[in-house]
Amino acid sequence: MPPKEVWEKQTKTDQDVFIELYQTYYERVFAYLLYRTGETHAAQDLTSQVFERIFKNYYRYKNQNSPFEAWLFAITRNLFIDWLRAVNRKKWIPWEWVKQHDNGQKPLEDCVIQNEERLRLHCAIKRLSPRENELLALKFGARLTNRKISAITSISEQNVAVILFRTVRKLREYMLEKENQYEVKHD
Repeated sequence: MPPKEVWEKQTKTDQDVFIELYQTYYERVFAYLLYRTGETHAAQDLTSQVFERIFKNYYRYKNQNSPFEAWLFAITRNLFIDWLRAVNRKKWIPWEWVKQHDNGQKPLEDCVIQNEERLRLHCAIKRLSPRENELLALKFGARLTNRKISAITSISEQNVAVILFRTVRKLREYMLEKENQYEVKHD
C-alpha cells in the first residue's frame, strides 16, 4: 500500500498506484463479495465496480480519518447493499451449487455431498442477524482484522471479537442441528 505522501502526489491519470491497489486487494474484495452474494458472477461484477469507484475517487481518500482498507471496504459494503436492494432480496440457490462437474475430477456423489453441506451452511448463515452476517463476511471473506472491522462498522474492537466468537459458535450449533435433522429424516 502506498504511503500517504504517494497518495497526495498522485494525479487521476497515474495508474501505477491503482494497479498496486488492485493487485493487493482484489482477492480479498472478491472473497468478501462472494461470501455476501453467494454467486460468482455477481461477486465479479461487484468487485469490478468497487475498483472502478476507487479509480475514479482515490484522490479523495484522506489517510487522516481511517486506514485505506476501511475506506475500501466501506465502498465495498455500500455497493453490496445497493446490489442487495436492486435484486429485492430474491431467494435462490446459485447455479454453481447445483451444477454437476462433468470434468471427471470428482465423482457425482462427492459433488452432491459437498453441495448439501454448502446448502446447510447457507441455511445456517441465513439464520444469523444482518450484523452477524456482516461481521463474518468482513472477517472471513475480506480477511480483515478486528481493528479494521471496528473502524468500518463503528463497533468497538472488543465487541467485534465477542460477536464473532459467539456467531461462529452459533453457526456450529446450527450446522449440528441441521446434521441431526438430516440423520433423523433418513434413518
